[in-house]
Amino acid sequence: MMNWTGRYCLVVSNGVLKNSSDVFSILDPDVGGTNTFTVPLSADGTGDPTHWAAYTPLQVETRDALLNMTTTEFKTYVDQLAQERGREPAGSITAFKNDLQMSAEDANPWDFIASLGLQRIVPDTI
Repeated sequence: MMNWTGRYCLVVSNGVLKNSSDVFSILDPDVGGTNTFTVPLSADGTGDPTHWAAYTPLQVETRDALLNMTTTEFKTYVDQLAQERGREPAGSITAFKNDLQMSAEDANPWDFIASLGLQRIVPDTI
């Protein structure tokens, strides 16, 4: 049985979206997280996305890995999960790990996004 946390708001820059999706395709224990980061963000809520957000529960082990592991330790963790889950390794995870912004557990996601100087892009403005 997996132990889950509350929800976390996760934000990554547009430049590491692919890498972040590759990592979450391994971290997500069910179907893979290739569509984890689906909320487009920018400084004024218009134009092309500069960042992407997700609001998701995490396995306790994954939460701890994201918060406490060095990049090297996190890479080992992700590679081990890939092998256990029969998924392709993510390659380099450095960009993702160094770029990720993560809220406190069950924090208001919109307040967290605003604290980063970002706003949601309403879909009809993309």
